[in-house]
Amino acid sequence: MKRRVLSRTGLRCGLLLLALLALAGTIWWDNAVNRGIEADGPAPALAQVARGGVNVYNLQYEVTHDAQGRLMPDNKVAQTMRMIREGGFHWVRTQFPWEDIEICGKGNFQDCHHANQSTWLKYDYIVQQATANGLALIVRLDRPPDWARRGWITTPEVQAQLKLHQPVTGPPDRLADFGDYVAAVAQHYP
Repeated sequence: MKRRVLSRTGLRCGLLLLALLALAGTIWWDNAVNRGIEADGPAPALAQVARGGVNVYNLQYEVTHDAQGRLMPDNKVAQTMRMIREGGFHWVRTQFPWEDIEICGKGNFQDCHHANQSTWLKYDYIVQQATANGLALIVRLDRPPDWARRGWITTPEVQAQLKLHQPVTGPPDRLADFGDYVAAVAQHYP
């Protein structure tokens, strides 16, 4: 009886091994036969666009103002854009934070912290420098201002973070306000 059990177990193991070898052989054969086969017709043409890009996170903070709130030409933006161009890149991904463009309220594009200057000034300068260097911008629109998330800021979780002096960000109370901001940016930079 013991010999029969061993014989059956051996037979099952042998059959299992044979099945696994057959499966492995089938996979190898399929890979060898179908490798390198092209679809019918010519290959699609590649788009002729510049492919290299650079992220310049927080570049907007490198645009400096004097004591009267005037834009100072001595900043790192022009140098950064020149270096990107000289490096052979074409695309520049940067950030236009909502909290830095509509600082004091919806539709208000005056910087109430710097002599009521236009909040577009530093971003106009970034766009101007990119354009002057033949670069294309990919702009990230984010970071809602406090006025757009008053309801969210009052939640216990956010209040706990604020008590720890930790920066917090989150969605606006009304997504339509963000849509209006996106439209304002698109209108300002057609």
